[in-house]
Amino acid sequence: EWVKEQGLDKTRQANLEIVNNKIIIGAKKDSKEFKVNANNFDRMLVKVLVWLYRFGASNINIKFSDKKSLRDIRKVLDKKIIGFEVIEQTSNSCVIRDITRESANEFKTVLRRAFLLIIQLAEGFESEEKPEIESMEQSIDKLTAFCQRLLMLQGHTDFLKIPYYYQVCTDLEHLGDDYSALYSLNKKVKAKNYMNYINKLLRETYNLMYNFDEKKYTKTEVLLSNIYNKIKSDFYNTNSNKIELYFLLS
Repeated sequence: EWVKEQGLDKTRQANLEIVNNKIIIGAKKDSKEFKVNANNFDRMLVKVLVWLYRFGASNINIKFSDKKSLRDIRKVLDKKIIGFEVIEQTSNSCVIRDITRESANEFKTVLRRAFLLIIQLAEGFESEEKPEIESMEQSIDKLTAFCQRLLMLQGHTDFLKIPYYYQVCTDLEHLGDDYSALYSLNKKVKAKNYMNYINKLLRETYNLMYNFDEKKYTKTEVLLSNIYNKIKSDFYNTNSNKIELYFLLS
């Protein structure tokens, strides 16, 4: 019955995967193709294309009626996603396609790289030399989106952790956005008084993710609670810049 539901026959192959002590058999995944009318999304086109990328799209046919939409498409390709290029184009449409071959083995490497970029961005508050904020934020966005795409297409050796890793990618992307926002306010913000503690927390979180230790985890949770309560108290009870403190709380 399952074979019939999946439309399998002697001309199609099934996937067999070993996950821990389990053998998982599944129908071979076909390429995911989508059609998008840019005129229906206006300013949301960038978000729609990034979402389709994360979802695992391999081919996107886009119709548009103005050059702005084409500029938005180019922006997505240049700054938001990895491995897609325009392979067909007319005056009112284009096709963007995945020209890479993703490997599940890349996930750990790319995720670690995104995490290290966040730490590098954070350390800019402790240095007199300002990092390349825009470039680093774009890299973080692209790497985390690529990791989410891999999770959708390839899964994970421990499939129960897929939602966890997907959320980690989302949190890292938001963290990069918040650090960039603090830089855009002013590098010498009053919030810098908190940055040493927050950056320490970030490094400890990274270490726990790749080398978990129960005692260090407990200390890190206490540190998190203390920092959060301090910032929250200052948000409501002092004249500190509310915008700065908001980004720290987030």
